[in-house]
Amino acid sequence: MASDYGLYLHDHGHPAGMSHVFPSVLIDHVSLVDGVHFSTMANTVVDGTEHAVSFDFGPEVFQQLVGLAPEQVQDQIRATLRGITRLPRTIEFSRAVTCRVEAVLGQRQRGRTDEFIPLVVSRVAREAA
Repeated sequence: MASDYGLYLHDHGHPAGMSHVFPSVLIDHVSLVDGVHFSTMANTVVDGTEHAVSFDFGPEVFQQLVGLAPEQVQDQIRATLRGITRLPRTIEFSRAVTCRVEAVLGQRQRGRTDEFIPLVVSRVAREAA
C-alpha cells in the first residue's frame, strides 16, 4: 500500500494550511461521506516512491468537478446521486476526469487502521495545456 502523501508533506516541513497545486490529477471516483463532505483518492510519485493522496472537498468543488466531466459522465453521476439511499457511498465514474487541483494541507486524522493528512481542495479546473 502506498504511503500517505499528506504525512509525507508534514514530515518534510509543510505546515497545515500550506497551498499545493496538482496540475494533472486523474479522478475516477468520489465518495460522498455525508450530505456535504466529499473525498477521493489519487496517487502521486515523489522521488520514485508512490504516495496515496486523500482529497477532501465540499459541494461547491464537487459541482466544479462534475462540470469538468464529459456530458455522459455528468449524467451518470447525477443518476447515481438520485439513487443514493445510504451514506457513505462511492460513485465510480464511467470515465475518469483529469483536472488541475488546488488544495491546502489539512489536519491529521485517524482512519480505521492508520493516520493520514488529507489535502482540502479549494478549486478544480481543466488541466493546463
